[in-house]
Amino acid sequence: LDIGCGAGIFLHEMRTLGWDVYGVEPSKDHYMYSQKNLNLEVFNGLFDDYKIDIKFDLIYLSHIFDDLSNVSYVINKIKQLLSDKGIVFIEVPNFSRTNKLEINDGDLIENNFYYTCDTLVSILDKNGLKVSYVDTFEPIYSNTLTQQMLFPFNYLKRLFLSKNNKSHIRVICQKN
Repeated sequence: LDIGCGAGIFLHEMRTLGWDVYGVEPSKDHYMYSQKNLNLEVFNGLFDDYKIDIKFDLIYLSHIFDDLSNVSYVINKIKQLLSDKGIVFIEVPNFSRTNKLEINDGDLIENNFYYTCDTLVSILDKNGLKVSYVDTFEPIYSNTLTQQMLFPFNYLKRLFLSKNNKSHIRVICQKN
């Protein structure tokens, strides 16, 4: 289950690997793309309104968890949808970065919550999810000509950044 699946690109890739995939996406445009171009099973609406009688082995939230307003409710709903051995993957901006404005201007405007590794792990733990992996990372994009030209510099920069100065946090957890 991909919560906030966008146009469904991740779901499409997982389906090609043999997974049964489902998504939740509030954007009508992204939902329409997932239907017309990828023929995916996506619910067009908010996760709060998503109802299904399936248990999932993987629940994936990439840059969505920080946008959700009722975190305890969301975690409890995730636990209900998670299979006994299922895992939850969460990725959010890292607010412990020294220069927070570099995270992404959109993140600073749109997010409801800002997490450090410690605050994210604490919230998950207090709500009954056991964290088995937590780390920070610095992505390198090479989609545009400018990004490709900056690739060597960004690759080297990422090698020397401390854990607290990397721009993203990744967490893997499961039910306690």
